[in-house]
Amino acid sequence: MHFPIVTAYSSDIDECLMYPSLCEKPAKCVNTPGMYECRCPLGFKYNFTSKSCNDIDECELRVCDGTCINTVGSYACHCDGRLGLHLAEDERYCERIPVCVDLYDHRHNEMLYLGEQFAGLPVIYLRFRLPENTKFAAEFDFRTFDPEGVVLYAESSQDSWFMLGLRGGQIEIQFKNEHTSKVTTGGKAINDGQWHVISVDELESSISVKISKEAVMSINSPDSLFTSVNGKLETKVYIAGLPNRTDNLIKPINPRLDGCIRGWNLMNQGASGVKEVIHEKRSKHCFVHVERGSFFTGAGLAKFDIDYSDSGSWNVDVKMNIRPSSSTGVLFALVHNNTVPLSVAVVTQGEDANLQVFLDGVSVATLDSLMLCYPDRLTVQLNVSTKEIQISANTSTVTYMKSDALWEALKHLNSTMQNPISTYIGGIPDDVPLPATPVTAFYHGCMDITINGQKLDFDMALSKHNISLSPQEANQFLSRHRRANQIFEETKQGHLERECVEEICTKEEAREVFENDPETDYFYPKYLACVERFGDAEMKKQDLITCVHNIPDQCSPSPCIARGTVRCEDKKGNFLCHCFTGWEGATCDKDVDECSKRNGGCDHECNNTMGSYRCSCHQGYMLVGRHMCNDVDECEDPGVCGTARCENKDGSYNCLCDVGYVYDNETKSCVDVDECETGVCAEECLNTPGSFRCFCDGRQGMKLGQDLRSCKSITPCMSPSLKRNSRSLYLGRMFSGVPVVRLRFRRRIQTGFSAEFDFRTYDHEGVIFFAGGHLNSSWIVLAMHHGKLELQLKYGTVSRVTSSGPVVSDGQWRKISVEEQGRSLVIKIDREAVMKIAVNGDLFTLKKGMHELNLTVGGVPFREDGLINQVNPRLDGCMKEWRWLTGEDTSIQETIRSNDNMQCFSTEDPGAYYPGSGFALFNISYESQNLSVQLTLRPTSAIGVLFALVHQDRVPLSIALADYHPGTDEWRDFVLVSVGDVITASSPTPLCDGESHEIQVTISGNRTLLLVDGQSGRSEDTEIPFDVLSQSSTFIGGLPDVPLVSSLVSAPYRGCMEVTVNGQSLDLDQAIHKHNDIRSHSCPLLDSQQ
Repeated sequence: MHFPIVTAYSSDIDECLMYPSLCEKPAKCVNTPGMYECRCPLGFKYNFTSKSCNDIDECELRVCDGTCINTVGSYACHCDGRLGLHLAEDERYCERIPVCVDLYDHRHNEMLYLGEQFAGLPVIYLRFRLPENTKFAAEFDFRTFDPEGVVLYAESSQDSWFMLGLRGGQIEIQFKNEHTSKVTTGGKAINDGQWHVISVDELESSISVKISKEAVMSINSPDSLFTSVNGKLETKVYIAGLPNRTDNLIKPINPRLDGCIRGWNLMNQGASGVKEVIHEKRSKHCFVHVERGSFFTGAGLAKFDIDYSDSGSWNVDVKMNIRPSSSTGVLFALVHNNTVPLSVAVVTQGEDANLQVFLDGVSVATLDSLMLCYPDRLTVQLNVSTKEIQISANTSTVTYMKSDALWEALKHLNSTMQNPISTYIGGIPDDVPLPATPVTAFYHGCMDITINGQKLDFDMALSKHNISLSPQEANQFLSRHRRANQIFEETKQGHLERECVEEICTKEEAREVFENDPETDYFYPKYLACVERFGDAEMKKQDLITCVHNIPDQCSPSPCIARGTVRCEDKKGNFLCHCFTGWEGATCDKDVDECSKRNGGCDHECNNTMGSYRCSCHQGYMLVGRHMCNDVDECEDPGVCGTARCENKDGSYNCLCDVGYVYDNETKSCVDVDECETGVCAEECLNTPGSFRCFCDGRQGMKLGQDLRSCKSITPCMSPSLKRNSRSLYLGRMFSGVPVVRLRFRRRIQTGFSAEFDFRTYDHEGVIFFAGGHLNSSWIVLAMHHGKLELQLKYGTVSRVTSSGPVVSDGQWRKISVEEQGRSLVIKIDREAVMKIAVNGDLFTLKKGMHELNLTVGGVPFREDGLINQVNPRLDGCMKEWRWLTGEDTSIQETIRSNDNMQCFSTEDPGAYYPGSGFALFNISYESQNLSVQLTLRPTSAIGVLFALVHQDRVPLSIALADYHPGTDEWRDFVLVSVGDVITASSPTPLCDGESHEIQVTISGNRTLLLVDGQSGRSEDTEIPFDVLSQSSTFIGGLPDVPLVSSLVSAPYRGCMEVTVNGQSLDLDQAIHKHNDIRSHSCPLLDSQQ
């Protein structure tokens, strides 16, 4: 307001300076030419009467397109999200909430959707009048993910009915007739989203149920399901739901069923009467393609009654699995007295969409960097308690309100939670005013939700979209009385004059005319006013007709297309559609194609949408503002490639991995390539991080080729002299100690015992031969003990052991003889008596007139513990030129001549011989953390296992000869000491030269020392699994049947070798097991030594 001040001066007077109190605060005095102004802060105007700044009600100026809420000094525009609107960027106008993901919502008009009625009332009602004795029959294709609900219900009377439903995903049959009532559940679960052919047939005395032509139930039913009246069988069939009477079911069931039927044949009448109903109404059509989950159409919500109390307090724990198809919408909300104390919503802000948590309409937490409108699902976890709020969604970034403000908001929420709370999923109810919360839009997309550990079943909600009447109201509506002569009246839309002029109509009957609540609610109060004014006298009937017909609003129902219309204006006989930006036409039905002009100003792609448009960039570019596209340097995000290296490219990027790895987009990491799946190895393959290793079975004589993939035969580096004497007998062929030769002598005349043979051995202990009857009769055993001959004898009750003579275990040939001379037994070495033992008895046993004597060579015919002095019966020795009982025995010559293994080597040295097959097994205790192994060897192959400890399928320690070092990738002769697959010590020393060599391995703690002929090898400290070693078995010269990948070398050793472990020399005759081809104490010379 301006007030001129008249003065006698031509120059302006600064009134504000002369009169400082002209304007009351907060107004400011501003001098102007010839006058002054009192200026208030923005949003206020000065009142000179009260000398104060008064708030300007901007809403009176129609500044908002939607709902305007005046505030002190400002205003706020709100758009009702429940009508599909949100506030535009100018914060004044309302625009349509865009759909950001196009759903494949193709529906098929011959597929019936069973879940249309939330009240559980039938979707379709049919009546069949059939000849008497007609049997019930139904067949249809069925698809659902729902575990429970009613598929169909058929009845001929209240006491004669049949129900087919699902319980726990299985088919359930309930029926009742005059004499029988039954409930049967069975068959496989069919709520898997696949199509199944269901057929139900009433037979003579049973009901047959089949799934995909396979019988799953046969229920005895001696009586007909339905009863006939006057020779006619009248059957009512209700599809997907139950009629008003539900208390007559034998076992209660939730009638709501989210499923689909196609290809139906009811009562052998085909699809008669059903197709016509489906074709007329799209809400009865099924989606062609579906997946498991709950779908929110963006037009409604579900209400639940949930108890959040927790041990005297409360807790809200929500887990949502969402796939939004719109960038704005309420996911979860708690409502109390038209307030929203807590809600979670998808929110559009400019070009971005994020997830926000609101307490009493104030945003307290925001999840940024969300791919909300993306075909993949997003998992959101929310926990709210009296002291904290936490929300997470995949790998998104969370921003919380400042702690003090958040604490105050939680205190207020805690107070509200002491009152009754309603839970809404997918939206906010209509009675909540717009200012109560920033987001009111219904959610559009898929969502599964779990609250406080309980997954919500929307069939169990208190209310859910697509039902406008409560179950009680619906029952009342469906049970209304028929008028006379109007048999099919229920199935036709009412007529306004017939319903409400010819007769006074109820509000329910008026709804039949309009078929929706808003028009009915608008019409009926005005209708009652018309009736009150003109309904009494017949002469006023025309006035009543005129009054009633003039009631309907031109905008109810609206002729405007909803998605393009801001509002419809009733013009009293006409209408005016106010269109959103992007729409045009008399009914706002025509989309404006902004992309048709200069590509909409977009750098790359312009995408016209219904009522709007959107610029998008090629992959690898980012939209800047609304139109510009810039290259995205994806590598600036340190997590874009996870553990891989990022290489930026124009419009794209590459995630690079090391050789042997490939990038996995899902885990954002370099994943090892399993080369073994490609058959890269000739034999066994072991995949390793970034690489692979091939193994060849050395036990089959194979080794790894230099390409590290193929296998080739192991070739000996030296040739042992394996020439044998065909007239000699090798005594050590049987490791079990069983004799190598068994002979029996029978004489008519008693003779004395005599034996003579040439003998050679390096073995210090073992049985040469046994002669006599059996264990409890007279017998003698000639053995080696401590390198000398030992005679054990038993004559009758007399037992004796005698040992004498020189040491004969020196590998030299000696002639040995044993002979009975009178009552003495004389033993000679090289014809010189070394023992003479007095005996009293006969070695021969008289049987049936014949004198018999058993003789075994290289063992005894009984257990070794039957010997007088315990001797290991195994003897590595050689015998030739034998003469038993003064005559040369020829009975086994041919057997020996044809069997090389029974023959002795022509020449040999002391030592154990390993031919490259088998191994020796010992049970040695390794209790301390120290181990010493000494090997004296003369190899004939450069590859082979010398010593190994084996535990189950693992080889925790091995000493081996190898021609390849996998750690250094060198091809040469090595001695390797390995702990598992880790080489702890190695020496590049060629040992296959015909000479004898010494290998010393000492392990103390985690340190391994390797000496080869006194020279130290290369060692690395490695943790030694002594706990496993203490449980391991000791193998000499080879490995058992363990996996090839458990050891670097699997080939058996070839050559001569003596082994000492922890100071104890191993005698192979004392092993738990030894291959028969391994010789314990004799080793053939090399060909070069002959």
